[in-house]
Amino acid sequence: MNLTTLRRVMLPIGVAVSLIATASLNPVVAQRNEFPGRRLGGGSRGDCAIDTPALAALNPANNLGVTARPQPVLYFAMPKVDQSYGVDFLLRDTKGTTVYETTLTTGTGEAVVGVPIPAGTLAVDQDYQWYFAIACHPDDPAQMVVLSGWLRRVDTPVEASVDTPTAMTVEHKLEQVGAEKAAGLWSDAIATLVELRQTHPDHPAVHQQWTQLLQTLSLENLASQSFASQFEVKLLQ
Repeated sequence: MNLTTLRRVMLPIGVAVSLIATASLNPVVAQRNEFPGRRLGGGSRGDCAIDTPALAALNPANNLGVTARPQPVLYFAMPKVDQSYGVDFLLRDTKGTTVYETTLTTGTGEAVVGVPIPAGTLAVDQDYQWYFAIACHPDDPAQMVVLSGWLRRVDTPVEASVDTPTAMTVEHKLEQVGAEKAAGLWSDAIATLVELRQTHPDHPAVHQQWTQLLQTLSLENLASQSFASQFEVKLLQ
């Protein structure tokens, strides 16, 4: 599989895009809307080992993530598999124009992987549809496992409770997560908690907040995976 094949498969965004383009730009209101997408693996992909419900996009249930970060990171839960897989990541605006694309490779261990979106890619108050396509069989595009969702950047960042990020304690960071949730900045809340799980994997309050986040995102099945206690984060670049 290659990006040209992925573009051809994903070309018909159709009426859904025009509907999304007219959606409210208020992040809190937007969380009540439904956006077309797929967050979980587990479809009928024959012998594709990675296509299980343990494969998941860490995204709200309505498939729309909202961020105030100029360079956000989208996170995905990856199951343990016997081989690595190629991944094509594609980001398109509501006109169907590709604004960012990259080819990545997964590992084999159970982990949370992140896909950074370069600074300058996202315009404020615009919606973008992303595709995270895994090549189960590179010679057969029909066997792709494709997760998809939406991302919106807004210009309403949550102010830090201390002067510098390096001075923030775990408690300050958890307060930030709560503030980001309240502001509807779910992509940022997810990212902040992923960062906390990586740096403080044994902190009970962080662990509790992580479990609650998965429940809020209707991703409770991920709580039982081993990375819930042995948290590994990899940035796919």
